[in-house]
Amino acid sequence: MSHVQTRTFEILLAEDEAAEVELVRQATRKFKASVNLHVVENGLELINFLKKEDRFHRAPTPDLVLLDLSMPVLRGLEALEMIRAEDSFKHIPIIVMSSTGKDEEVLMAYKLHANCFLQKPMRISEFDRLMENIESFWLSTARLPSQVG
Repeated sequence: MSHVQTRTFEILLAEDEAAEVELVRQATRKFKASVNLHVVENGLELINFLKKEDRFHRAPTPDLVLLDLSMPVLRGLEALEMIRAEDSFKHIPIIVMSSTGKDEEVLMAYKLHANCFLQKPMRISEFDRLMENIESFWLSTARLPSQVG
């Protein structure tokens, strides 16, 4: 039996490009699963969200993080390294999403314990399919740590 209809998933998107945020927002609205999408614009905000600091003191613990690599203030890989250094965040699945998908970025993301690395497609239709695949696997097929207990 699928977990999709029984709960609302908290997804945290770390992305500084407004157009990309809107693409993700539109895609999650089409999900069969119920989703609350939270958005931060840089790696420092991502860390603060997870730590429930500053303006994020009421933030939920996300079920899934979608992490862009090219962000200001604190870049994606730096934020990933900081997140994975904290025991209390190691269980949160992190999907790295990059426009370039350079080999060294892919390797570094996995060395820093990203759960998945996805290259952002250029076409909107392909982006929608990518988001459908994220929903199908992460919100329906996979069992997330937040579902334990």
